[in-house]
Amino acid sequence: MRQLKEICNKWIPFPGFLAMMLFGVIFKRQEYCGTPTRKSTINHEGIHLCQALDFVGGIEKLQILGFIIFYLLYFIEWIIKLIISLFTLGKVQAYRSISFEQEAYDNQYNYHYQDTRKHWSWMKYIFKLIWKS
Repeated sequence: MRQLKEICNKWIPFPGFLAMMLFGVIFKRQEYCGTPTRKSTINHEGIHLCQALDFVGGIEKLQILGFIIFYLLYFIEWIIKLIISLFTLGKVQAYRSISFEQEAYDNQYNYHYQDTRKHWSWMKYIFKLIWKS
């Protein structure tokens, strides 16, 4: 499991979220800084780092390019799944239906996943929707 640097602040991520990985750094909301970050959260955000590195063949020197591609595709997929959510009258969870998030949530408690993960594993989730119960 990769160890990522943590930065506490009051702007990133959006209210309602605990942490967010941006360019290999975990940004944690100020109100959560007094508590240690759960191992599962660190693993979840580390999986996003692995996903970004998929776009540059795992070459860490090119990771900024991987992040740019990752965030661009993440945003595009979120928009598409948000539109689907509108057509299903909100029965689809746009954020949880993003393929990158599905892979990370499905494996956040598997602390060896980053070591055994196959490149492009998020692709198997691309057409899967998460429905509200």
